Amino acid sequence: MEERLNKLEAEAEIGRLLVQYATALDARDFATYLDLFVDDAVWAGGFGHFAGKSAIEAMLLEHFGETPSGFVNVSSFHNVANPLVTVAGDTAKASSMFLFWVRNGEDPPQPKPVMAGRYVDELVRTDSGWKIARRTAHDMIPFKDPHGPDAPDPGRKPAVPSIDARLRRVEDELAIQRLLVDYSTRLQALDIEAYVQVFAKEGAWRNGTEYFKGHDQLRELLIGLFGEGRPVDYMNGRSYQIIHNPQIDVDGDTAKVRSRHTLFRRDEDGNPRPVLSGIYLDDFIREDGQWKILFRDDHPVIPTREEWEAKRGM
Repeated sequence: MEERLNKLEAEAEIGRLLVQYATALDARDFATYLDLFVDDAVWAGGFGHFAGKSAIEAMLLEHFGETPSGFVNVSSFHNVANPLVTVAGDTAKASSMFLFWVRNGEDPPQPKPVMAGRYVDELVRTDSGWKIARRTAHDMIPFKDPHGPDAPDPGRKPAVPSIDARLRRVEDELAIQRLLVDYSTRLQALDIEAYVQVFAKEGAWRNGTEYFKGHDQLRELLIGLFGEGRPVDYMNGRSYQIIHNPQIDVDGDTAKVRSRHTLFRRDEDGNPRPVLSGIYLDDFIREDGQWKILFRDDHPVIPTREEWEAKRGM
């Protein structure tokens, strides 16, 4: 059992690292970004081939410049999806797909995908957790040849805490991931009662100056947006929401969670069109043995809340 748990933990930690990479890059948080690599790591991709943290940092500064104090990125973001992780002791191989989005020139601006590709990684377990030994970024649409040589030899590292604690952590993170998806699924299905149950009894949702707390207020929020009652066989053919890049930090019976969301709507030709992308910042709590959202802070990014409201004359 311990061997199976070791593998599950490793896969979960590497999954978090894949998301942390995108989050740090989008935030231009170069210190956090570089900490995801071992000292002699190799990064290869459309920008070229860079060996060692110093070379990787120089690449970041050349292409992005110094990060201004208080920087908030409202212009672009990365989706990371389809992670495949294979662990072999203290080394691992991983692949994941990425989609890079920017704000377009419309009014209000909308998220526009401009590049799709695949990350291929070799990772090692170190004293401070799993790190990237080599990342090759394959820019597929449009195509760029990464031209990367072989990866450096990996290092090694030891074991961890109690099996019960480790198993609880993996189970908690999976339960919270399911709840993130449940929130979106129930919202898109206009299942108001099921949506309300995603929140704790004193759960709250905020977007800018709008604030709703408790099941009664949350129920009224959705009734105000979508009306009361839905057909028994209702199926939403107009819009859907994708939840991606979840970052989960569990601490006992509470958790801090950050995720991105992208809303698609059917356009006049019947095709899915991205119209809004943002960030959820959540406080979760274990209530009556079940994880629930205690507080969700919804931050529209492309377009911003102000841009969205200005377009509608609000």
